[in-house]
Amino acid sequence: MGGSRAISTVIAVVCSNETAGVVNILISYFDGTNDHFLFRKPVPANDTVIFSDFPKPLYDGMKIKATAASANAITVDVAVMQDNGMLGSLFGG
Repeated sequence: MGGSRAISTVIAVVCSNETAGVVNILISYFDGTNDHFLFRKPVPANDTVIFSDFPKPLYDGMKIKATAASANAITVDVAVMQDNGMLGSLFGG
């Protein structure tokens, strides 16, 4: 994003599976033109997987995407550090 300043930084993605079976999850980001793969991982039944070993800067127009192999099986929360230093969530936080 050539010289643009990040408006927030993803610091963690939390994926919770409340079903009785394993569900595969794909985490990617959209840069305004293309999708870019970050993680692909199975989330065990009745368990939570946390992706927190990366800071991913987000610029204006970028989006984090989560795709699950089964509909309505995974709850995803994304923790971000906003440019103003405030911690928030992209979903309901």
